Amino acid sequence: MSRLRKISIFFGAFFLIGGLLMAITFRHWWWKTMWSRVFVNGEYSEQASVLRNADGDFLIIANGQDHGAAYIYYSSSKDIGVPDITEFIFLGLCAYSKDLPVPAVMSSNRIKIETDMYIVEQNEWVEFTGMDGERIKVFRSNL
Repeated sequence: MSRLRKISIFFGAFFLIGGLLMAITFRHWWWKTMWSRVFVNGEYSEQASVLRNADGDFLIIANGQDHGAAYIYYSSSKDIGVPDITEFIFLGLCAYSKDLPVPAVMSSNRIKIETDMYIVEQNEWVEFTGMDGERIKVFRSNL
């Protein structure tokens, strides 16, 4: 067998296994939405980011990836969940959730949240009160 053929078989197997792993873990991946914008207390936040999963839910990191609050906006139920930030592995333009579904305290659970998040939802934006009392407004892209 020639050297070129061995190399092509190796790379073919590598991409096949990689594609298979992506297909198996497809619903765990969250992809950064480039045109979404986050405003905290009326001011644009450059550190904030918005990611979207295959189900159409949005992961909102209010103060950047290293610290701050994380929220999940569930598009189907129009509810906000507060997950543990350590549930995600951030890889630049995407994030991987360790569990599916992501364990989160829902905004409808008044006993654990202890406050009303005052969720206002329109076609292109969602606004709610965060855990620290800040008002967060997210303009979504790729609806």
